[in-house]
Amino acid sequence: MTSTSSATTLPATTTPYVLEAGGGTSGVLLGQTTRILVGGSQSNGALAVVVVLGPRDNPIPFHAHREARDTFFVTRGQMQLWADGESRILNPGDFAYVAPGTAHAYQFLGNYTETVGMITPGGWEEFFVFTSNPYGGPAFPPVDTTSPPFERLGRAQDLHDVSFRRDLTPFPAQTDRTDETLPEREQAYFLKADTGERHVMLGQICTVLAGGPQTSGALGMAMIEGPRGAKMPAHVHRETHEVLYVLGGRLRVTLDGAETVAYPGDCVNIPAGCVHSYVLEGRSTRFLTMNAKAGIDALFAVAGEPWPYPVFPDQSPAPGDQPDLARAEGTLDISFVL
Repeated sequence: MTSTSSATTLPATTTPYVLEAGGGTSGVLLGQTTRILVGGSQSNGALAVVVVLGPRDNPIPFHAHREARDTFFVTRGQMQLWADGESRILNPGDFAYVAPGTAHAYQFLGNYTETVGMITPGGWEEFFVFTSNPYGGPAFPPVDTTSPPFERLGRAQDLHDVSFRRDLTPFPAQTDRTDETLPEREQAYFLKADTGERHVMLGQICTVLAGGPQTSGALGMAMIEGPRGAKMPAHVHRETHEVLYVLGGRLRVTLDGAETVAYPGDCVNIPAGCVHSYVLEGRSTRFLTMNAKAGIDALFAVAGEPWPYPVFPDQSPAPGDQPDLARAEGTLDISFVL
């Protein structure tokens, strides 16, 4: 086994890598930095993972995608999101999903707001490359002196899967919705932090943010949390591309025999066919898993047990924590390398 360091730039092809926080392909658009952590070129077109961060500012205008699916997971600050006639104020840990064809817009409300999300299929992230101005900083510029790229934004409607809806305007957020469960079919929806169904396996808990029923099988996204020492044995996906994004703690990952420690903000790219495993090394570690197509996001539900608590077990693994890995192998795109 070899030890490797994190990268700061994206490779040109689909290959396993760990990208350091603040790395990737960055540009400034309308005062916000968009940072591509994984693109279509790094995922064989399966998905993209993009971080957007910036200051309190005017709303990003309403727009829709014919085919692309959008997700938003807030990691810092506060934002308002409009989608399909609904609107919410989102805080750290809150999640939103936008289905294809859904008119949506958002506005950063915090002085420093950051959101991370996946887009499927990969390739739509090139919209940001086309419309934004390159930026080499790790965050966003204190003062954005660039002019809005109206001409490029107009041309983008012909080149990328986006259409702007000038007939729609922002409206106040609804505050009387529970937003604690996933819908049973594909639609735009919101999910509050620390809600939703949880399952436990190998001392870790998993909360699915989006899965097959919610995305017509296009993608899966979940949050995994656990204590130091919890681990996932080596396994491989034949067809599914997976990405991990560390939210807190420390995660030691092994990708095709190369070992790297990932820290908050680091991104782990795992192409189909890559044998990978991980060990949680922080006293408390949290990370997002993102995959296309949907399926492996149900691993904890298929092989583990329901877990009613918002925190992981005191022990890893907990008493009676006996995952049914054989069932997972027979149901999902996963093979364990034991």
